[in-house]
Amino acid sequence: MDLFSVMAEESKNNRPFAIATIISLEGRGPRSEGRMCVLPSGRVYGTIGGGSAERRVVEESLLALKEKRGRVIELEVGLSGVVKVYIDVVGEIKRAVIISGGHLGKSVATLFSFLNWHVDVLDEREEILQGWESSNGIDIHIGRIEDSIAKIPIDSNTAIIICSRDLSDELIKKIKESSAFYIGSCGSRSEGEERIKGIISPMGLDLGGEKPESCALSIVSEVVAIANKRDGRPLSKYNEKVVLIRGAGDIASGIALRLFRSNFKVVMTEIEDPSVIRRTVSFADGVINKSARVEGVEAILCNSLVDVYNAFDSNKIALVVDKECKMVESLKPKVVVDAILAKRNLGTTKDMADIVIGIGPGFTAGFDTHYVIESKRGHYLGRVIREGSAIKNSGIPGLIEGYSHERVIYTTKPGKFKAIAKIGDLVEKGDVIAYLDEEEIRAKISGMVRGMLRDMNISTSPFKVADIDPRGKKADYLTVSDKANAIAGGVLEAILMGK
Repeated sequence: MDLFSVMAEESKNNRPFAIATIISLEGRGPRSEGRMCVLPSGRVYGTIGGGSAERRVVEESLLALKEKRGRVIELEVGLSGVVKVYIDVVGEIKRAVIISGGHLGKSVATLFSFLNWHVDVLDEREEILQGWESSNGIDIHIGRIEDSIAKIPIDSNTAIIICSRDLSDELIKKIKESSAFYIGSCGSRSEGEERIKGIISPMGLDLGGEKPESCALSIVSEVVAIANKRDGRPLSKYNEKVVLIRGAGDIASGIALRLFRSNFKVVMTEIEDPSVIRRTVSFADGVINKSARVEGVEAILCNSLVDVYNAFDSNKIALVVDKECKMVESLKPKVVVDAILAKRNLGTTKDMADIVIGIGPGFTAGFDTHYVIESKRGHYLGRVIREGSAIKNSGIPGLIEGYSHERVIYTTKPGKFKAIAKIGDLVEKGDVIAYLDEEEIRAKISGMVRGMLRDMNISTSPFKVADIDPRGKKADYLTVSDKANAIAGGVLEAILMGK
C-alpha cells in the first residue's frame, strides 16, 4: 500500500499513526523534502531519506505516539546538513457522550462537533431532540439512557458530559465504573458526596457567563485541556511555572527534584564536560549519556528551545549545555537559580528573571540576586537570606562519624583518570579505587563509595575525584542528601515569597 492509502485506512479504522515531514534543510543533505507514516508497531511507509537520520525519526515518532504529542526535531544529515522534521500524531478520534439534549447539551454537542470529535447525544425525551438528526460525527440516541449508553463504545478516548440531574444512582455508578478519561456533571457539591465521588462536579472552567453557550464553552474547554494534559492556564502565564537552574550537580539536582515535584517546569544548564562525582544523584551525567534519572525523575538533553518545550510536555526535566546561560534570553523563565556552587558569581544578574536566587557564598541578596540560600551545614542551612550574603565556605568537608578531609579524595596532578571502584561499592582503607595515568589512587578510609568521577582527562589539580562514606552499608547513594533537600526547601520558600 502507498503512504496515503495507509493513512486513509488507519484513519478509517480509528487507529493512531504518526506522520513525519521534512520542513526545512540547511546545508547539503540527501533530500530536502519527504514524508513517511509510522505505525505504533514500528512499521514505516514512505521515507525521509533513509540511514541513521530516518532511524532517529522512527524512534521519535514512536515516542510521540506513546506520549500522544507531536514535535519538531533537528537532525544532522550528510556531511554538513541539518534537517528539520515535523512529527504529527494522528490519534484516535475523541468521543463526547452528552447525556441530555436540552439547551446546554445542544450547545456542548455543537462545540464538540466543530472540534471534529465524535458526538453522541442521549435523551429519553423525543420532543427535546426534535429537529436533531444523526449526521457525520453526531449520533442521536432517543430512548432509555441505560439502553443507549450500553451501545456506545466507551474507552479512554471518551468524555461523558452529564447535563441532567435526573439520572438514577445505579446509572451514575455504572458511568463511574467506565474507562472514560473525563466524567463531568452540571450538578453541585450539595448533591451528596458519595453520589458525585469520582465525577467532576460542577464541571467546566471559571469563564463567567450563565447562558447555555457560555457554560458549554467552559465545559468543552475543561474537557479539551484534560484530554491534552493541560491545566487551562492562560498561555501568557505559561512561563510563570518555568525555573532555570544553573548547574546540574547534586545540590542543583536536589533543587530540581523539589521544584519538579511541586509542578514547576525545570530547565538545567551545564557545561559541555561536567565533572561531578555524586553522579547517581546528579542530572549532570545526562550531558554525556543524553539522559539521566534521579529518584525516578528523568532529565533529557535538549539541543533547542523546541526540545525544551517537548521535555516539559513529556513531564521531564530539560537539560541544556549552556555555560553562558544564553537560554535565559529566549526561554524567559519566571525564576533563575544559580546552583553552580562556584563560591563566586559567574554572571548571574537580577535582571535575568522576576526572581533570581543564588546558592551559597558569592552572591549578595538585593544586589546581584533577590535572595540567597545558606549552603553551610549547621543551624542556618537552607535559610532564605533577603539582604546580604551566605556564610563564607570553609572548604572543610562535612563531618561524618568523625571523618572529614579523609572522606574526599583529590588528585595532585593533571592526567588521565580511570575509575576502578563503582559508586555503591564497599571498600577498605588502602584499596585501589582508581588510576591517574599509571599512578594508583587508594581509599583513605573504609566505607562505601558514594561519589566517583567518570573516566576523563583532568587538566588541573587538585581535582576532586571520589567521596567515601564511612557509614558503609548504611550510606545512601541513590537519594539526594539532607543538605540538598534543605537548600531545595529554601529555594521553594523564596519562590513562593515572590519579590
